[in-house]
Amino acid sequence: MNTQLVLHSLVAAATGAALLLSPRGARAQEIGFPEAFALAENREEALQQLIPGTEDFYYYHALHYQNEGQLEKVDALFEPWVKRFNMTARVVEIQHRQALLRYSVDPAKTLEYLRQQLGTKLDHQQEIPDRKPDLPNALDEKAIARATLLAAAFGRSQGLEELEESALEWLVRDGQIELTPLRRKQLLARLRRPDFPGLVPMIVEDFKTNESRGFGEYPIHGALLPEQLAELLEARPELARTQAFVDAWISKLRPGEDSDWRNDMAEREAYLKRLWEYVRGLDPAFNSLKAHALYRLLDHYRSQGQFPRDLFMAYLALPRRGGLVNPKAFEQNTPEQHFVNPGADFAGATLLPPVGGDEELIRAYLLRFFVEDENYDAFARYLLADWLKPVFAEAKIVNGVGDQAKWTSYLSPAAYQALKERVDIDFAPENRREFAAGDAVTLAVDVKNAPKLIVKVYEINALNYYLDH
Repeated sequence: MNTQLVLHSLVAAATGAALLLSPRGARAQEIGFPEAFALAENREEALQQLIPGTEDFYYYHALHYQNEGQLEKVDALFEPWVKRFNMTARVVEIQHRQALLRYSVDPAKTLEYLRQQLGTKLDHQQEIPDRKPDLPNALDEKAIARATLLAAAFGRSQGLEELEESALEWLVRDGQIELTPLRRKQLLARLRRPDFPGLVPMIVEDFKTNESRGFGEYPIHGALLPEQLAELLEARPELARTQAFVDAWISKLRPGEDSDWRNDMAEREAYLKRLWEYVRGLDPAFNSLKAHALYRLLDHYRSQGQFPRDLFMAYLALPRRGGLVNPKAFEQNTPEQHFVNPGADFAGATLLPPVGGDEELIRAYLLRFFVEDENYDAFARYLLADWLKPVFAEAKIVNGVGDQAKWTSYLSPAAYQALKERVDIDFAPENRREFAAGDAVTLAVDVKNAPKLIVKVYEINALNYYLDH
């Protein structure tokens, strides 16, 4: 509460009914109860005009009792008054008056009330000129020693609640305390940096407790350095089969924040190769993750005009279902969780979008291979022969390779006629995606049955583009 306002209220309360006769009040209400009460020769009779239970009733009765020195009667009015109207300004005013009027009886209580209301601090000390100070000028080293403070903290709690974040580092490095299971759990929950000695053994010990929820329970698990993850995996090989651990490892393979790996093809390829090299050795339960990583690597190579057969065969060898898949390709007793889910989303770990459908990618690779392959037998193990055969024939016919009559027999008359008349205008996947200012722009286009092309070039309104994006 503002000190000036409280003082004003206290002084106003002390002056009593005199305030009721101020010129401003007289002008605002020329005839009314305040004047009748202030001027009445018998105020007991004036109070009879008030309706019991109203705030005026309580206020003027309290004011009258205070003027008569009957302070105990005022005390009895506070409970019903506050219960009915809460702590109004009039209630506070009467309380101030009570405190001032009781000063002659209990001055200490009145002064304490004033200190609380005014927020005063009466702790000033007298300044004596030329007096030598007799206060200590140095702290007691024993009183502020770490051991003393630590003992006091653990006297209040057996955990680490009394310790600040800055104390955690020297606790671990200096071995100042015994890490009970409770303290170890609290320490692991609060650590945010992995550069602590003995951190991995500490995590391993925590895994052994019944309360442990495994890897990923604490933020520090995901913050471990690659060498710490390797040390942890050596101690607990079963972690390689947990999604949280695999996600943490993948996060260490990702390019740095300052890398434009989505547009820098060299950076992108290096990351995708690191990712595939890691996930290829995982448990079969991670086949969906393997397909996710390998699909993106195959798609990247295609954009560079490369079609690695070994990686493509590894992709087809992953257990899958679908309209293209040979139902005899995978053993009947293959566990359900080992089949690839092309819609699985691993973007949280890999930063790469889900695969979704992969027929377009598979078809693009096969059309490249079939130009030179003598047959499609190598792929019939994983894909339906009825689907492979027309793709094989298309690759031979479109590229004019071998005995055209033989390849035509692989297609129905309707399918051959549709292929013959089909018009293709396809941008080659190896085209550059970005050009610097002033670069000569060259785009490769695969065309079929398109002897003449009309190319329209548009200039982008750079200002509008950057305003929008």
